[in-house]
This record gives sequence, C-alpha cells and structure tokens, in this order.
Amino acid sequence: MADQSVIETFKAQISAVVTERDLDLFSTLISPGCVFRDIVESEPRVGRDKFREYLSGFLNDLNDIKYEYVSLFCEGEFVAAEIDVDTLYTGEGAEPGGTRVTIRYCIVDQIRDGLVQRETVYWDPEQLARQLPATTDSGGTA
Repeated sequence: MADQSVIETFKAQISAVVTERDLDLFSTLISPGCVFRDIVESEPRVGRDKFREYLSGFLNDLNDIKYEYVSLFCEGEFVAAEIDVDTLYTGEGAEPGGTRVTIRYCIVDQIRDGLVQRETVYWDPEQLARQLPATTDSGGTA
C-alpha cells in the first residue's frame, strides 16, 4: 500500500505544476530540504525554495501543457516515470508567439512521509532544439 501513496504524491506534484500551475500547492508536497537535480545543470538545487525557483522558470517557457505518462514504476520510496510533454514553448529560440514542441522527460523521485525528498529530471535539450526554428544570426539551431 505504501507504493500507492508514493505514486499518488508523485502524480499530485506533477499535476500541481503542469495542470494547475500552482507552485503553492506544489510546495506542500516537497520536503524543506529536497534535493532537486536537472541533469542539464551543473549543480543540484537544495531546498524547497530553490526547487520552486526552477519550476517558476520552467512555467515561464512552457504554456498550454498537455502530458502523458509513457511509463510509471514504483518500488518502496522510489518512483520513476517517463512523461511526454506537449507544450507551446515560448523560451529562447521559439518563434514569436511560441513553438509547439514535444519533450520526453524521465523523472525519478524519492518520496517519504508524503513529501518529495529527492528529484532528478532527465531530458535531452537537443530534442527541444531540433523542434525550434533555425536561427539566422549564428547559423545553427537554438
């Protein structure tokens, strides 16, 4: 039964961010000392506020988000999921008004006592770059 509560917490935090865009609700699901790691960044972010700061930037660039669980696994305190995110990307390299993209994320969480203790997000920035229009100033892609 513990596995079910871990999955419920995992899905609740994804929904709080992606569907509801509610960082206050999200914060109630994260331990104060949570260690968050996006593999693209050189250092992990430690603490609820640092995790929230990251997600604020994430939500600034991604709009009209739809997502689908490709796979979801749970063992004890750990849950791992592949999630396809279809979104209107408005960040660097996007067309004016945004570019519709699909990004696959793999997220691994450790959840204890109903709170996320650790989260690692794996994704391929090149997958995003391949979907953005070519830039004219550098000759490459964004």
